[in-house]
Amino acid sequence: MAKSPLNDYKKVNVQDLQDMGEVKKNKKGKYVVNENPTTSRDTLYIPKNTKSFTGKDIKVGSLIDESDYEDIANQFNSPARKQDSSKCSSLKSQLEEQTDRLAQIKAECKGSLSCQGEKGIDTVQETISVLREQIASNNC
Repeated sequence: MAKSPLNDYKKVNVQDLQDMGEVKKNKKGKYVVNENPTTSRDTLYIPKNTKSFTGKDIKVGSLIDESDYEDIANQFNSPARKQDSSKCSSLKSQLEEQTDRLAQIKAECKGSLSCQGEKGIDTVQETISVLREQIASNNC
């Protein structure tokens, strides 16, 4: 079974990171890795647009500052993050339901605008638009 995205990052001391805390990047973004990784909990992803305590961007190839590392790890493990993740799951579930409803209306009405109007296609499309905006604004 897949692990929940709500698992906490397994925080270590900054000196216990791979490559002395060098920031790396993959398709998911910038990250640092614990010295002896065994699970996904050993990788700490740095949120997009995160600035160093100096106000500068955290760059790939640079060593992460200890205070930046502490702040990001604590933020990742915070209860508020778990609530945000739960909200994202709810929004995505609602979007999936509305998208399925839209497909159902289109299939039932086969291009008949009056049928689509009776079934509330405009409301469904507006709901989908709002949900997509909420998902984007919550960085889901």
